[in-house]
Amino acid sequence: MTGEIDRRDGWTPGAFPERRSGEGRRAHPRLRVMLSARGSASTDAVPVSELSVGGLYLETELGLQEGDPVEFELLVPGSDQPVRIAGVITHGSDPSRPGQGIRFGKLDPSDGRVIEAYLDRLARVR
Repeated sequence: MTGEIDRRDGWTPGAFPERRSGEGRRAHPRLRVMLSARGSASTDAVPVSELSVGGLYLETELGLQEGDPVEFELLVPGSDQPVRIAGVITHGSDPSRPGQGIRFGKLDPSDGRVIEAYLDRLARVR
């Protein structure tokens, strides 16, 4: 999967206008979701609880450190293909909430649009 992601360099979260949320440090608002992701080294599904156009929060501890690269596929409702993600670990879990935050790197433009369209649908419903 690494070779495919390396060629896919047309969409970045920075292409979206900055939309600061109430939390102050986030460039893009995140929404609570119930999705699954699969890592490139594992077939086990990992729950995703928060998603934005710039990153997500995995509800599991990957055993990786801040700055470590990750690759996985995100299963997004309404899309017939998983979204392929390459990113970096931004922070680890705290004792009250196990998991790790991931900031997206460059994505295929169509994958970026799938995420944005899904988030727009969720925001309209809520």
